[in-house]
Amino acid sequence: MIRIGDKDDSFYILTSGDVDVIVGAGDAETVLATISEGSVFGEIAFFDRQPRSATIRAKTQGAAVRVTRETFDNLAAWEPNIARQMLYDLGRILAMRLRWRASASTSSRAHRSPLFTARTGSRESS
Repeated sequence: MIRIGDKDDSFYILTSGDVDVIVGAGDAETVLATISEGSVFGEIAFFDRQPRSATIRAKTQGAAVRVTRETFDNLAAWEPNIARQMLYDLGRILAMRLRWRASASTSSRAHRSPLFTARTGSRESS
């Protein structure tokens, strides 16, 4: 779905299935986490417009909705409250993932963290 290094500033909402977040390639490939239905991926490139920082590969059959920057800008113009809530949700999910990643580097955690299954619009805290 996404390859590390790709240039694309859209994000995705996973509407069904599971995807793996992967860094490295070949024998050096590492699965960092699994993201489940209802959560998002690609949010880092959406915010910083830099090349993709990880590969996203389908783990199970599923579907995702791609939200381009243009689509988001149109949403913000027509429904600013919804767009603002989406930004808060994306920021919250990104912050939780960064915190989880930092703590996971000092402990042995399973790949499937509750933080990677966080759904947009939920009120989970970190």
